[in-house]
Formats: sequence, C-alpha cells, structure tokens
Amino acid sequence: MTTESTLDQSLTRLYSALIQVGYFNPPAEYSGYNWSDVGTPTAIGLAYKAALEGAVLLKNDGLLPLPKAISNVAIIGPWANAEGRLLGNYFGRPTQFVSPLSAFQSAWSNVVYEEGTEINTTSTSGFSAALAAASTADYVIYLGGIDETIEAEGLDRVSIAWPGNQLDLIGQIAALDKKFVVVQCGGGQVDDTAILNNTGVNALLWVGYPGQEGGRAIRDILDATFSVAGRLPVTQYPADYINGLSMYNMNLRPSAGYPGRTYKWYSGISVIPFGYGLHYASFSLSWESTPATSYSIASLVNGAAGPYKELAPFATLVANVQNAASPANIASDYVGLLFISTTNGGPAPYPNKALVSYGRLHNIPVDSTQSLTFNLNLTALTRPDSLGNIYIYPGDYTLALDIDNALTFNFTLTGTATLVEAFDQNLSSVSAASYVGCYTDDTNVSGVHRTLGGPSNTTSANYPQLCVDFCVGKGYALAGVEYGT
Repeated sequence: MTTESTLDQSLTRLYSALIQVGYFNPPAEYSGYNWSDVGTPTAIGLAYKAALEGAVLLKNDGLLPLPKAISNVAIIGPWANAEGRLLGNYFGRPTQFVSPLSAFQSAWSNVVYEEGTEINTTSTSGFSAALAAASTADYVIYLGGIDETIEAEGLDRVSIAWPGNQLDLIGQIAALDKKFVVVQCGGGQVDDTAILNNTGVNALLWVGYPGQEGGRAIRDILDATFSVAGRLPVTQYPADYINGLSMYNMNLRPSAGYPGRTYKWYSGISVIPFGYGLHYASFSLSWESTPATSYSIASLVNGAAGPYKELAPFATLVANVQNAASPANIASDYVGLLFISTTNGGPAPYPNKALVSYGRLHNIPVDSTQSLTFNLNLTALTRPDSLGNIYIYPGDYTLALDIDNALTFNFTLTGTATLVEAFDQNLSSVSAASYVGCYTDDTNVSGVHRTLGGPSNTTSANYPQLCVDFCVGKGYALAGVEYGT
C-alpha cells in the first residue's frame, strides 16, 4: 500500500517540523511538560483570547455594546449555566470553568437565572418561570443553540434547524419588548431566519464552543471590553436545505434539483453567508498598493522555483483600514477576507468565488489607520479539473476584499492553460480486481455486504468517481474495490 521512499519522505517532513519548533533543543521545552504547565496564566489567557477572537456578531440593531455595569438582568437558556459543554469535544479537563452565568454575576447586579427549556425538548414546563423573570428585567440574555447531544463524533445531525422548542421561547421573550440578546452556541450552524427577522431580538452573537473561559469572553464581548471582529467560518443554510438531498452526494457543484455545497458553489440564498461578521466599529477601506493588471501564465509558472510551483509567490496587496467614527466610538480589531473570482478563466462552471488570503489587525484606535497585507501565491490562481489535476487558466479575474466587495482589483492572465500539478491516478495501474462494486451496511454480518457489480470500465483514470456515481444512483451507501493478485 506504500513504499519505503514515501515513508522516508513523510518521516523527513515530520522530523524537519519538530526541529524547526525546537523540539530537540536544550532545554527540551516541548518534550518536558508536566502538571505545573497545566492551567498557567498563559494557558488561561490563550483560552480567553481564542474565545474572544472566534466569536461572530450576526445581528445588532444598536443595542450592543451593553454598558459596562448593567443591573436587573434575566439570564435564560440551556447554555446559560454551562461548564463542561463549553468545551465541545477533543479536550482535557481544564483547571477551571467560567460559565456565562458566573461571569455575568461577577460583573452585573441583580442577575436572575432560569433555564427555561432544554436543548432538544418539547416540554414547556420551564417557560412560565423564564417569562416571569424576563418580564421584570431591564435586559434579557438567552443562551442556547446546540451541543453534543445534537452533534458529535458518531452522532450525525438530522436537522439544521434550532432544536426543540427554543425558538418558541425566544419568540415569546421577544414579544415582551425588552432589551434582548441571543447568544447562539454550538459548532454547527442552525437556521437563524426567525431570530434575524424578529425585531424583538436586538442582537445575535455566535460563540461556537467557547472553551473554559467562554463565559468571561461572552460577557466581555457584550460590553465591548473586547470589540468583536470574528467572521463566520461556514455557510448558514436555510433549514430546508437538507430536504431531498442525499447525504451520499458529495458533489460540490450544483445541478438540476441540487443547489450544491459550500460558499464556492451553493446556488441558493444563504441565511448568513460564509465570512459574515459585524463589528462595533465602522471601517473605511482603500488600497495602499496593488499588483500589475496583466500576467503571463508561462512566466509565472516557469519562474517558480522548487518542486511545488503552486507555492511560489504571485502578488501582494495592501489595504488601508481606518477605524472611522461610529456610535460605539471604540478601538476594534478588523478581519479582512480576500476572494478571487472569474467568469471566463478555464472551463465552466465557475465557482462563485474562492478565499485566497485573510488577515487580522488588532485594536485599531478610533480615527487611526493600519495596513493589512495579503500575500498571494500561485495557489490563488489554480483550479482543479475533473481528475484532480491543478491548472492555471487564462482569463479575467477579480480580487475582492470582504463579502460585500468593499474593495476590488481586476487583472488578466494571458497565455494557455498550464498544468501546475498532476494528480496521481493510482487506479489506472491496477492489474486486477476480484470484486468491484457497491456495498451497503448490514447489521446481520460483520463489515459490509456486497450487492452488485459496478461500471465495467475499471481502467478509466476517473474510475473512483464513476464508481461512486454509479452506486449512489442505485441507492447504495458505499463503493469500493477488492483487489486481486
């Protein structure tokens, strides 16, 4: 299944990386950890920073940021008093947890807590107490969403809507006409249409699984101790997106009756697009420097040194980012996303756009300007064909800053389509196969069960995809090969 030269290459890369980070240097910083290195102020600070910088503000009608010292606050929802569920999965137990409730209680006065409802239930037994607490409060903060009872390793989600009756409770709280913030937790997205459209909900903040310092981070974002700047790392689809789609259809591109997947190819209207994120500050953007407007593909590729031509430098763009006057009037981070798109570069269909660079500026003072640099390599220009071969195609291209195309830059690539990296077509050299076809899970036997043969053209360089398409078309879960000798 492999070769000694492949193992040599992998081991060389592994140990080169270890050497670069000083793993073998005396003192053995990275190989000498013990329990005294757990829960240090530095580690706690890093957990706090990650929670702060990862949060994304999805809605704000001007209520946020809250005053530093508020009182008479109702804290509601199944995530409000969370500790262990802050971590998501893949974690060790930290030396401390800071739940949202404890963070709020430490900074605000007259804080009342009611769970209201659970993550995924139809029981309304807690609604009355939650609504009573909210009705007498000046501020209401609801913390809910999803957790590992909905999404986990070995537990596939069956819906991308808010689970249980959480939206019902949120809607009833919103009808009270209070200063109302919803904090959405959990790794995967849920359809926020009802919250975005409800004028009784003033703000919506997504925090994912914010970790051990999550409660402190949420509080400090709400009152602008830290000015939120995160961007949504996925597309938020409407809840009915999953209807009629086969989970076995991994094609990204849309087709008849199929809207496609990811921000690159999705042909529908997303609830919230990939890369979206509000700030408390307002920014004025301008180009400080841009590259040339035309390039020869042959010159770019032939001038690339080393075995991995796609990693060769291509161009640098620099944007000026000014923290302009805004109602919040506070210093703020800024995250910039740079996308590329084309309508004639290579064969159709064309992706909507592709993220090619990003960067973050920290704590830009009001009325001050900082420069954000985007360094692009040739990978930014590449597209794969149906076999996985990587090409650079001639055509007209646009680079756009942020999802709203706040700044754009156009350039042209001239010449002919050029192969940058060929994909290894392993199956083209298979000499024999004892069984090629479709399989399905079967609880009555160990492993998988053969069902029927696959397409006969086993020598096609694109055979893996042909096999998958054939089996999915027949309604089977798996496609595979048993090799003969």
